[in-house]
This record gives sequence, C-alpha cells and structure tokens, in this order.
Amino acid sequence: MKRSSFSFIILSFVLILLSCVSNNGKIINEELKPNNLVFEAKQITEFKSGKTLTYKYYCPKTEKDKKKTYPLVVMAGNFFDDYLIDELTKKINGKKENVSYILLENTDPNSLIAVINDFRSMNYPITDDMIYLIVNNTNTKFIPKIKLNYEALFANIIILDITKIEESIDKLLAIRRGIIYNAVLKSQNILSSDEDSKLAVDGKSDTIWTDSKKTLEIVFGFDKIMKISRYRIDSMQPMGAIKFEVFIGNKWQTADNYTNNTTNVIDRCVPTIEADKVRLVFTNKELAIKEIEIFAEYKITEKYKVSEFNYKGVKLPYRLFIPQTLKQHTNIPLVVFLHGSGQRGSDNRQTLGVTKAEGALIWAYPENQKNYPCVVLVPQIDKNQLWRDKDVMDAFFKLVEDLQKTYPNIDKDRIYGTGLSIGAEGLANMSIVKPDFFAAMLLVAGGPNNPVGGGPAVEETVVPNVAKFANIPMWEMQAFDDNIRNIKLTTKMINAYRDLGFNPKFTVYLPGETHKAATNAHSSWLLAYKDNRIFSWLFKQNKNNRLAPFPQAVSRIPQLTDEDILKLAEPGKNYVDFDKVFK
Repeated sequence: MKRSSFSFIILSFVLILLSCVSNNGKIINEELKPNNLVFEAKQITEFKSGKTLTYKYYCPKTEKDKKKTYPLVVMAGNFFDDYLIDELTKKINGKKENVSYILLENTDPNSLIAVINDFRSMNYPITDDMIYLIVNNTNTKFIPKIKLNYEALFANIIILDITKIEESIDKLLAIRRGIIYNAVLKSQNILSSDEDSKLAVDGKSDTIWTDSKKTLEIVFGFDKIMKISRYRIDSMQPMGAIKFEVFIGNKWQTADNYTNNTTNVIDRCVPTIEADKVRLVFTNKELAIKEIEIFAEYKITEKYKVSEFNYKGVKLPYRLFIPQTLKQHTNIPLVVFLHGSGQRGSDNRQTLGVTKAEGALIWAYPENQKNYPCVVLVPQIDKNQLWRDKDVMDAFFKLVEDLQKTYPNIDKDRIYGTGLSIGAEGLANMSIVKPDFFAAMLLVAGGPNNPVGGGPAVEETVVPNVAKFANIPMWEMQAFDDNIRNIKLTTKMINAYRDLGFNPKFTVYLPGETHKAATNAHSSWLLAYKDNRIFSWLFKQNKNNRLAPFPQAVSRIPQLTDEDILKLAEPGKNYVDFDKVFK
C-alpha cells in the first residue's frame, strides 16, 4: 500500500476517534499500532489556556521488573503519519531495547509540557535523563523557548530530516542528559513546623505524612541558590489542587498551580526557577503523602566551563572553574575533585549534582574564593572505568599538564586532590605513581582499593604502598558505619601510615550521623565538605613542605565498636578526630 493511502486511512481513523473522545482524562482508544506498538490516546485540558489536548502514547509493559525505566521519545508536530511513525519506532527500538513514546500534533510549548506532565503523573517508568524530542523543520520556532525555560527537561532535541532518518536517530540518541538529583532527600532542608513532615522526605514509601497539624503546606530551604526544574509527589490518594511556590524578592510566587489532579502521583516539570526556598500548598485536608521530591541543581554550576580532553583513546569530559580574579594571581592553587562511582558517564553534568558533588562546588562560592582563591577541575570517567586504571591516570596527569600550559599562573606546588569513594581511591593510587604530584589530599569515604557495585575482590595496591606517598599531608574523613567501604579497611591504611611514624588526620563520623543527611552511611561527604576546618588546613599545604615522620611508630588505632566511638565523642560534635584521640 502506498504511503498516501496509509495517511488517508490514519486521518479518517483519527477523525472517528475524536468524535467519541470523553473529557475525563482517561484512555480513549487502543487502535494505533505502528511497528506492532499499541498506542493509546488520552484527552486532557491544558491549564493555562483551557484548551483541550489529545495525545497518543505507548509505554512498555513493566510487570516483570517494576523498577526498570525506559527512555521517552516525544514526537511533536502534524507531520507524523503511520508510515513515518513506523519507520521511526523501528529505528529507535533497534538502538534501544524498550522505549516509551508520546505523539502530539500541537507544538506549542505549554501544550507540550502539559502532555509530558500528564504522562509522568500516570507513573510510567521513565528514565529521566533520557527524554528526547523530535520535531519537523516547519515547527522549530518554539525550540529556543523550550531550551530556555525547560533547559533540564530534554536530553536532546532534533529537527527530523525524513531523507536521513537513520542519521537523525543516531544524532538524537547520542546524548544522555545526566541525572538531576532530588534536593530535599532527608529532613535537613525542611522549614515546616510540622515535625512529622520529615516522613515525606525520608526516602521510604511506606512512611506516610498525614499533616496532623493541618498546616496544609510544607516548606524547604536550601543553603545556596538552586535551579529547580521538577517536583514529584507520591500519595496514598488524589491530593486535590496544589500550588508549587518559590520565594523570590522577599515574597512567595506561584511557579505551578495544579488544579485538575485526580491521580495519586503528581510529577511535573516547571520552568527553571532560581530560588533558595520552595513551598507546596495543599487544599486537601486529608493528606496521606508517601514521598516528596524536588529536583534541582546548584546555580553555581553555571560558573563551571564544559570541556573534554582526549589522550590515547581515553576521553575525559571535565568541568573547569576559573575565578574572575585569576589574572590578579601569579600563583594560584588548583583543586581537583574526583567523583564517585555513581557519577561515571560522559554527560559532564551529574559530576556537579546535588548530594553528590559538594566537594566540587564549595571552593567556587564567593565567600570561599575571597579567602581561598583557586582554580577547580572536575573530570569525569566513563561508566566502565576507574580512577586507578593506568590509562585513566595517564590521561588525568596529561590533562593537568595541559591546563598548566593554558593557565601558567596555576601553582604547580599547590595542586590539591580531593575525592569521594572511588575518587579517594584514585587519588591514593595516583600518589603511588606520582608521589610528587599533589601538595595535599583530602580523601572522603575511601582510599584503599575496594570492589565497585558488588563486583569481585580486587588487588589491594594502596595499603602495601603507603610508604611511597606517606609524606604527603592527608586528611581522611569517613562514617564509622559506612556500608559500602568498610571503616576497617580505611583504618588499615591509616595504621600503615602510623607504622611508618606518620599520623595523618582521620575524622570519623559517629554511627547514624550520615543517615541524617542521606539514605546510606557511605555518603559522609555531605558532612565532610561542610566542615570549615578543611579550608585552612588544605590551603596552607605546599609541595615544598613535605611531612617528616616521628622517630618511632605511632600507636595503632584499635578496632572499635559503636559503643566505643560514642564514648570518645565530645558533646555537641558528630565526629571524632582519631588522629588526636589515638596519639
């Protein structure tokens, strides 16, 4: 059958479909079947304009693995006939095993966002950093507005060239946006007076916030300006009308007003907003909320330039912060931050993510630059790499060498390394290879080699080689109850220092303290990088002032129980400095 015949049949069918559409926002047909994918149709009312929208969608079945998520491809425009949809879905599914789809004739930005928000609120499992948009070359005027107002929504947007479908799809799927993290996990950001509201952000769907005081609101505050792009509420029942507000210019302003809510889940993208406080205002007095999530990034990330370095087949995407005062300094330190295993990839974004990369960002804030000016380098490795891989280390050293040529006022004697988990492990291994490279190391939640993601045992290279870098000033910070990298292994590394007559700084957070800020005890970086002591210690170090060992070995740190370390803690402190307690 010819393509024109297909188009006529589909057009006729759509006209029949629209004649029997209902207004309740439910599925209204299951007949469109390109590439054997059953597309269902739904009708909604767009809030701002009040107009009725009809869109079609498909999502893979999830019974076998409810935790699995799928990329979402949105096709917007009136040029998608059955033949073209069939071609596109074949090409896309040939490259991605399972993909969700949305088909929408209207390309108005408000309509597009309304449809995506509605689809998300049906709680379909979307891979948030893999949402793609396809439009045709006659519907491109709205793209700049979408990119400006919803910069964090789409991983990629393409204008389809129907003569080059294969190339268009390759281009579309070549980019993965990078994860934007929930910024209100755990209760430290809650400003609400309702004590039980912490149940809405504890990371557990089986604990319910019922708003016992009937405040009908929950307020979150951040210590820095955030760029907020999405919020999600999971409830036991429909929540009624909701306002999402931000605090700007000393007053609350409505960012999203959702009145047509009939579902248990609200998952809505909002135009990117810059604020340090947000508020959710409810109308339903019988709230039963499982969890609230607000997805945001630190505004300071805008100051980090995006680039990529290639060396002998190894690609290192990286972010670089250059202070405005750079030219005023003849010698300025370089701080290098190495991320953890969860931020591996090639997106060059999640390395600066909330709750993951505070150790990359704290140095750039104006109040810290004023007293401790520095350049900051944040490289990223691929998901199959480790910082201790030889080719990765070679590429890293070459990257820094090239940066020193580009910025000759970087002080070669004050290169400071900090990192968390596999990043801390990488710094230790780099110091074995080049013990004269770092002026100091701030290691968080790691150091010795450790299996990653439940992998097989690995050869330990750090502890047996401590003597090669023991004279580099080093500060280790870790939770006593770390559930990913056992404190016993880190203590073994510290004791190797002590056997040689060195007493490196070793701060250990009390059991349960990291859980107050994170879902697991491994995330001690959320505490470590808030410790203001690290600035004065780190920036006074110089490669020309290496440490000298004591004449005799320093006493070893014994194996301790939870009760032991709690007895060592000083009142009002959530940590113990083992280097001071065990001399």
